[in-house]
Parts: sequence; C-alpha cells; structure tokens
Amino acid sequence: MAISNDPAIKKLIDDSLRLDEFATKRLWNHLFSKEIFSEKEFVIGPEQPPVELHSRRRVDFIIERYSGRELVIQVMVELKKGRAGPQDVVDVESQLYSACYEYYTEHPERERMWTCSICGPRVRIWAFDAHLDYLVPACPAYGAIGEISSYLDFRTSEATLMAYFDTIKQNLQPPDAVFEVSEASTSDESMSDDVILEELNPASVTFAVAVKRRSQGPKIKTRDGTEVSTDKARWKPAQCMVDGTMVKGFKYVGNSGTVYFSMNVNNYF
Repeated sequence: MAISNDPAIKKLIDDSLRLDEFATKRLWNHLFSKEIFSEKEFVIGPEQPPVELHSRRRVDFIIERYSGRELVIQVMVELKKGRAGPQDVVDVESQLYSACYEYYTEHPERERMWTCSICGPRVRIWAFDAHLDYLVPACPAYGAIGEISSYLDFRTSEATLMAYFDTIKQNLQPPDAVFEVSEASTSDESMSDDVILEELNPASVTFAVAVKRRSQGPKIKTRDGTEVSTDKARWKPAQCMVDGTMVKGFKYVGNSGTVYFSMNVNNYF
C-alpha cells in the first residue's frame, strides 16, 4: 500500500491542507522519522539552528546522519502551511538558501548540501552550492523558482519523491550532475518557447526518476522500484501533465515499447 494511502497519513495530509504550519510540521515529522529516513543512523532534528553556537535562526528540520563518530547534515528542510500564498513560497526558498549559507560559513568544507522546501504535502528538493547565489532545483528539475506549481504533491508523486530521497541517502552531497547543463537558470531556456514539445498522456507513460549517471546513459527508477538502464541518445524532450500542471521533461521509449517520462534525467546526461 502506498504510504499516502495509510489512514493516519491521510488525516495528517488533510490537516496540513486546512490548518496552520504546525500541521505541516506534524505531517513531515511523521514521514521523515517513520517512512523516509527511518534507518537508525538518521536523526530528525526539529527547530534546530544551522550552526551549533550563536545562531538565532531555527530551521524547521535538519536531518543528520551518524557517521560513527559525529552527526553530519544530510538535508535541511524549511516549510510553510499547506495554504501557502505566493510570497510564502518565495520566503521558504529564500530561508533555505540563507540557512545553508550560514552553515557553510562555519563549515567551509561543506560547499554543497541537499535541501527541501515544503508547503503542506507539496515538496521540492533542491541542491545548494556555496558558489551560486540560488538553489538549483533537483526534483523536479523543471519549473519556475518560487512557484507552488513547480512542487510535487506527495499524494500523487510519492514514488518519484521516495526514489529521490533514496538518491539523497546514497549521496551525502549533491553530485556534479545535478548542477551541470540544466541548472535552474538555464533548464527552461534549453527548451525555449519556439521548440514544440510532444505532449504525453500521463495515463500511458511510466514516470521515472534518474538515479545514476552512466557513460552510456542514465539509470532510472520507476515508481514501483524497477531500475532501467537507458541509452542517452534515445531521450527526447517532451512535456506531460503532473499534479495538474504541464511540466517539461524527457521521454524515453524502452526496448519493450514502454514510454518513460522523467523530470530530472537531464541532470544525468
């Protein structure tokens, strides 16, 4: 059974959509601790400062991994209520960048970090690089910054998000591939408005997330956990309806005729 179909989690999601920010924190405290980062080595720290000493800032969640000697930050999370307005979305993304940069000033060896902004059940995963003045969208990789329409809803994109959280667990910091070629500032330009993209029927495609870079082509993982090795020459730009929003991505037709759609595969070419 999908996590989001669990009766208790359904209730938590419903509350996050109608109540204030505390309900969103309650939902994600449960998801992070019980479902996503449930392994013993992960520690979920709510309302934690980005640095241990002399910081007035509090980050909604800092997820750390115990390395055997010390706790190392894996993900920083900021969130807003499910009924967040446009300014709330801009604010939560700005808060994330500021928190990451504050941590970097105390720990210059950590130039890159995973981050996550949340509004109710809607999520966007980002990559921070201290040498950039913006967060780079990682999942989904496409869509405008500061727009709730660019976020994935956990109820309908659970498998995509869970697969990407698995990628985060395997990589303490974002790999080069996330920052190459199609960063936030260039990804939409790489498929400009004068390019006509094939529009895919969401009912006839298999949604997938890229999980590994290979010289021949990215390895992708589908919502049911199936991993597929692909040929990078066979990926084509396309668009598909996701959570009620038409988003840009890439289409791949497998040897069996299965049509795959991925929103982050361009970062793994």
